[in-house]
Amino acid sequence: MANRKKCFWYEQVYEKIGRNYFDYDYTKGTKQEVDFIVDLLEHDHSQKILDVGCGPGRHSVELARRGFHVVGVDLSQRFLQIARDTAQSEHLDPDWVRADARHLAFKNSFDWAICLCEGAFGIMDSDEGNQKVLAAISSSLKPGGKLLLNVLNASFIFRHPENDENVDVKNCVGYWTEHYKTENGHQQSVQCSNRYYTFPEIQLRLQMVDMQALDAWGCIAGSFHKNELKADDFEFLVLAQKSTAIFSAPQNLL
Repeated sequence: MANRKKCFWYEQVYEKIGRNYFDYDYTKGTKQEVDFIVDLLEHDHSQKILDVGCGPGRHSVELARRGFHVVGVDLSQRFLQIARDTAQSEHLDPDWVRADARHLAFKNSFDWAICLCEGAFGIMDSDEGNQKVLAAISSSLKPGGKLLLNVLNASFIFRHPENDENVDVKNCVGYWTEHYKTENGHQQSVQCSNRYYTFPEIQLRLQMVDMQALDAWGCIAGSFHKNELKADDFEFLVLAQKSTAIFSAPQNLL
């Protein structure tokens, strides 16, 4: 029997769910999230932005509406088509690239990167895979470039393990069953997983790819603010910066 490439849960869901993605409540606060991003950018429209795991383009398109040059990257062909159609309907011109976030072809090309709402980081099937996402982002940034990263908070899941169906405490991974409706109206379900992190671990993992964590703030979807990170925050945002020296991330990341 011929070997088949393993299809991870996010490939199945994101390709089939299509526009129904926008039915989820966490997608409703895009404008506020982009307000926060634009403030971090200090409204500097010369900044070139990479949106890693852009999905159907909700952040990329909103940034383009505000005059920023954005490149959106995602693995899902269907999500990218939705993003492209939305942008074209408004005569906007972000660039869209289909690629695996672990293997980006950009080198020292971007002033900023965003990786939000578990679009890529934290959903891979191993720590090595998630670390490769960080390495690829770092490689894509210019020296001194910055990253806004969205991470699930380990302290939350330890305090509230009932949030997931099962929690692997040793590896900080939560498992749940996602029930969703495909674009053609079929109800489906799939077993999903997500990695939770502490801020010190994120600091270390960023250092491994020549980046420094500058700050972290507690957040929820649609409410991005510079709030103190607390134990009961489900997610947190990390602001990081790449070293100003040219650096090649090591292949053995763990």
